[in-house]
Amino acid sequence: MQVLNLLPIALLLPLGSDRLAHAPTEGRVATLTHTVSTTLVTDNAVLTMMGNDQDMGEGVESQGSATFVVRDEYTKVDDEGVQSFRRMFDSLTRGTKIENAPGHLEMHGSGERSSDLEGHSVEFERKGEDEWVLAFVEDDDGEEEWLEDLRPSISLESFLPEGEVDAGDEWDLETAVLEDLLRPGGELWVESPADEDVPEGGIAIRLPSASGLGGWSELEGEVTARYKGTREGDGGRLGVIEITVLAEGELDVGEEISDDLVEYDVAFLERRLEGKGELVWNLDSGHPVSLVFEGELEIVTEFAWEMEGPGGALPIEVAREQSGSVEVRAEYEIE
Repeated sequence: MQVLNLLPIALLLPLGSDRLAHAPTEGRVATLTHTVSTTLVTDNAVLTMMGNDQDMGEGVESQGSATFVVRDEYTKVDDEGVQSFRRMFDSLTRGTKIENAPGHLEMHGSGERSSDLEGHSVEFERKGEDEWVLAFVEDDDGEEEWLEDLRPSISLESFLPEGEVDAGDEWDLETAVLEDLLRPGGELWVESPADEDVPEGGIAIRLPSASGLGGWSELEGEVTARYKGTREGDGGRLGVIEITVLAEGELDVGEEISDDLVEYDVAFLERRLEGKGELVWNLDSGHPVSLVFEGELEIVTEFAWEMEGPGGALPIEVAREQSGSVEVRAEYEIE
């Protein structure tokens, strides 16, 4: 795999040991702009309806992107760390573009949508070492169920080393950090079911977007970090961490993707991710500055469910293999 050199030309300064830590201060407002972009090409896909197989088309390309702009205002910070903060979901958008293969089943879904969580604000209050109580701010009409899968961390502090490090030092990370890389803040995507534009005499078959699913912490493999030293930048000394990922795994996602419209009997997901990135951290003020990650992604999915057809229950099975790339770009601004 070829990985781009993500580090701009700059002088790295080996000035001894450094301590990289997340150190927000009370009253600080941190804004995260985080984009995950994927390009996936179908290598093989078969749709089975009532025992009949149909080729869904080799070469179908889907491009997807999810961009989140989130602000955190730290309302209480003491010697034990952050005790409370307010998170404002300024913009949560997702776009998809599908290029169909001629002569095969036509896939729809291109366009841009926004999460129902956009425009809402949530209070996070610490009640224990790893326990947080979440509530919408006063007069916010958000749905309580939207809070269930939100997580407090969006600052990638899970990638930081324990204690001081020197240039060249390496440390191993749990694959759980991939959730912070690819789905910071938890499940930010909630939306009301959209009406399907179905041609006369046809049916609409909803396929989940495998690239947007969670469960990255279930992968097995290696996630390593290497400290490359410091460089000078706007706002102080910047520490540079190189991140390398090689992980794969499979899981049942039936509970995650089933909803009021579809309950899946089989929902199998297998993924392989290999890539490299760079996290830049402000050593003086204790906050992230930027992140770039590029990798190759392979996905195998198998789904089986029933839907109502003209003649009653219609059993459907879909098996699909996809490969392509993923890119993550994040920028942090501090007020």
